[in-house]
Amino acid sequence: SRLHGLQHGKDGGLCCFSLENFFFNFCLVFALERNGQGLKKRADLEAFDAVYIGGGNTYSLLAQLAESGFDRSLKAYLAEGRAIYGGSAGAAVLGRDIQTIGHLDSNDIGLGHTSGLNLADDHDIWVHYLAKDDTLIEAYVREHQRPVLAISERAGIVIEAANIRAAGFEAAYRFDGRTKSEVRCRLEDF
Repeated sequence: SRLHGLQHGKDGGLCCFSLENFFFNFCLVFALERNGQGLKKRADLEAFDAVYIGGGNTYSLLAQLAESGFDRSLKAYLAEGRAIYGGSAGAAVLGRDIQTIGHLDSNDIGLGHTSGLNLADDHDIWVHYLAKDDTLIEAYVREHQRPVLAISERAGIVIEAANIRAAGFEAAYRFDGRTKSEVRCRLEDF
């Protein structure tokens, strides 16, 4: 069984990794969330082809990544052409800012900064997208003057070398303040 991951890298191709590796990487990031220990250095990731960052409260996840220094390790990992897959809150933190999650998560920890890892080509990420969110997203883009990638439950995006393309069973969308456009997949991916 294979799983497509969200990849953003200089030289890498579309990331596919086995479900077994997917769960192993998930457990490592989950352990970081639970106790704030381990996986702080880039070298800690050397043995892995990809990293999965799962869901939860986006504000807490971003704070834990920053406090542990793991955010810097992830950026270095990605700069080397490795793959990072983010699901739900894990996808939102990969964007430029996590304010897109305000309608879903509460900032119970009082996080003062909401700047994400900015690994999605200067886009904010809107997770759990539904068509009824269009008005909210358009208002968000106007207010914050940043483009948004909207990803539904059955959609995904792949970012590599500043090229953004769709992956999954449903469309993903890009909102830029002027238009809502469908993120397309490449025919050579099939």
